[in-house]
Amino acid sequence: MALSNRNRHAHRLFNVNDEQRASYEAKAMSQELFIYHLFQVNNEMTKSDVKEIMLQLGRPVGDSSIPRALSNLNRDGLIEMTERTEMGSAGVLNHIYKLITI
Repeated sequence: MALSNRNRHAHRLFNVNDEQRASYEAKAMSQELFIYHLFQVNNEMTKSDVKEIMLQLGRPVGDSSIPRALSNLNRDGLIEMTERTEMGSAGVLNHIYKLITI
């Protein structure tokens, strides 16, 4: 799986030490893997769908975590953003992402 292609210099934007950075990266990776597994079960979802499922499963995440995970999974070729949209929970159109099957 291509989930290891991280920007190793992103931590320079914040005042964190190497241990904190490793912890943050592990947590982000864990969220991405969890979201990827959600796509393996559901095939297509919006950002709002992912957020709702994670809340129902007791895994609340920050507002920027899901878009970042979707972007990274898309970049890594595991999911793709479709042209279709759906109204999201905040009254904003959300793109539908779908699992890329190999």
